[in-house]
Amino acid sequence: MLIGGLLALAPAGYLAIEMVQVRSFAAENILFLMLGTLPAVGGALVIGAIWVFSTTRNKRS
Repeated sequence: MLIGGLLALAPAGYLAIEMVQVRSFAAENILFLMLGTLPAVGGALVIGAIWVFSTTRNKRS
């Protein structure tokens, strides 16, 4: 569980370091867009995977 938490925090820490190093306004906007879209894409993938799993399991039984 601790390792999972560290793995989940690693990308955020890496992006924070990148934001501090990057001074360009456009690059920061791109990073914020990536941060905003990653949870949405991840959530959609999880929901899609659960939906596919449930539909395929229902067809077998």
